Amino acid sequence: MKVWALALLLLATSAFAAGAPYPRIWSYRATTSQGQKLLTGADLYQPIDETAVRDLARWSITSPGMAPYVNIHGRNRPDVPARLRYYNFGTMTLGYMVMQSFFDTPPDAHAPTDSTFTADYTRYFPMLDRNPPSTWIYEPASNDASFPYGVNWGNREFCDSLTTLITNALKQRDARGQYTLDGILFDYFNRSPFGSGSFDLTRAGYANGAEMDSAFTRSMARLCDAIKVARPDAKIFTNAIGVIPVTTMTDAYFNRFHIDGDLVEGFNDESTLTTFAQALEFTSRTIPSYKLVKGELLAGGTPNTATNCKKARFLLGTTCLADGWAFMGQGADNRTYEGWYDEYSVNYKSGTADTSGAYVGWLGFPLESYRALANGCYSRRFTRGMVIVNPTLSTQTVSMDGGRYKRITGVIDPTTNNGTVCHDVRLTTHDAIFLVKFGNKPNSDFSSP
Repeated sequence: MKVWALALLLLATSAFAAGAPYPRIWSYRATTSQGQKLLTGADLYQPIDETAVRDLARWSITSPGMAPYVNIHGRNRPDVPARLRYYNFGTMTLGYMVMQSFFDTPPDAHAPTDSTFTADYTRYFPMLDRNPPSTWIYEPASNDASFPYGVNWGNREFCDSLTTLITNALKQRDARGQYTLDGILFDYFNRSPFGSGSFDLTRAGYANGAEMDSAFTRSMARLCDAIKVARPDAKIFTNAIGVIPVTTMTDAYFNRFHIDGDLVEGFNDESTLTTFAQALEFTSRTIPSYKLVKGELLAGGTPNTATNCKKARFLLGTTCLADGWAFMGQGADNRTYEGWYDEYSVNYKSGTADTSGAYVGWLGFPLESYRALANGCYSRRFTRGMVIVNPTLSTQTVSMDGGRYKRITGVIDPTTNNGTVCHDVRLTTHDAIFLVKFGNKPNSDFSSP
């Protein structure tokens, strides 16, 4: 195990580096408030599951959660993120927090022995259901909290108290003195939610929807300001769940909230939230620094079916065309688990896929911007290989000059990734292919018929 870890440490590239090599993969896989599945049992005194932690460390950016790693009171487990860095010194670990449905609404309560991050807040910063302004946003004429926007972030007392908890959590360090978390990922980050639900504005303390949105904007700006004051190095990532269109995400928006990374989701064969064109536009932005794209696999079955391997290739290839990071998930909210695919890690000398993660970033650095080919396909050449993507609705062929590339030799999908030399590449609709370059020969020119 120590030999394996050393090899990974030597080969891993830090996610913090400007312009990390391609392909870039990140993990949206969740863990429970008791650290499952990174601990061997469902309590905070259990040892680390070394296999699970080592597997997660293959991804350059992870977002397992806040609890139990930075619990303020009671037992916490900063040793788990530290162990991720042991296996991959460059991995970035973000605390995941749902800004709306993260909190238990009345009358739910936590046991005195519960030391999770949510219970910390409930116990030490009592959420008083004042009227007005309530801590919660209710449905009109109802005692049911609105969904998904049931937390009243515009309530300054609530926001400021939670800001204290979050900044204290982000300032925690592990046994070696390193910050436990590298930053935080805010899910449901919507500073203007009025148009996204039905709300009892009076009970929440607002005269109208515009007042509610303004209050949310001010509070969230104060929260993000406070994080950067407490820890200037802490990364702030957000997910607006599609309520903020990519075209409206201006540089001013990202700068105002100090957003280092943003996430768009629903990339799945042009049929859901994020299309190929939108993903390409998003990942071509200069700001923010990290552009994450989340894909969804089929609800049932295993991640590594031929269909799902194709979906993963298409997503990964799309993010390689510009400046993106890819995650392909499955299970509940597509965060239960993720597959591992041939294209994620390849020994670029032999061209053979690698499941250990030792060769993540194997394509190296781009030699050019992406090319839009005449038949609707896209390509991009890298120092160690090439990516070709077909976002069209029909099968396309790309002719290559000289046969200086070959398909990688796969272990997950050896039918597609069969190691053969490429002269003509035939791609079905919504597919991509990753090719490895022969030796030190220069990249070839190619064209579409």
